Amino acid sequence: MAYRDNSSKVVVVVNRAIPFSRLANAVAHCCAGLAAVVGEAAEFLDYPCPAGDWRARISRWPVVVLEGKNSGQLARFVREAREAELPLNCFTAAMIGAGAEEQIRQTREDASPEYWTVAAFGDAEELRPLTKRFSLFKGGEA
Repeated sequence: MAYRDNSSKVVVVVNRAIPFSRLANAVAHCCAGLAAVVGEAAEFLDYPCPAGDWRARISRWPVVVLEGKNSGQLARFVREAREAELPLNCFTAAMIGAGAEEQIRQTREDASPEYWTVAAFGDAEELRPLTKRFSLFKGGEA
């Protein structure tokens, strides 16, 4: 069955050289930040579950997780997404530290970031040429 709501999508590219336990944290932060950048365009839908007495908010658009070989591939994706003026959010090694102030300082001073994950949102056709060099993320420890 083909998913119908796929004119836009979120693409998350992870650096497969980073251990999965660290990637999971980086992806969560990166996607949460992208939602703040994108705002209403993410079109979060309400999924109620009366049996469990909870509600989930899930984006209408597909989220595709891809993997790159290294930080350099992710850096290229960042450059190309910025050139295409696509909303994006990044997580780098500098964002690991004892507290937010230290992480912000480290990120500001990092002349050559080691990208752990990058998330971008946009029109599926605009994203396609930027993502064709990546494969689907297979998971597991690096």
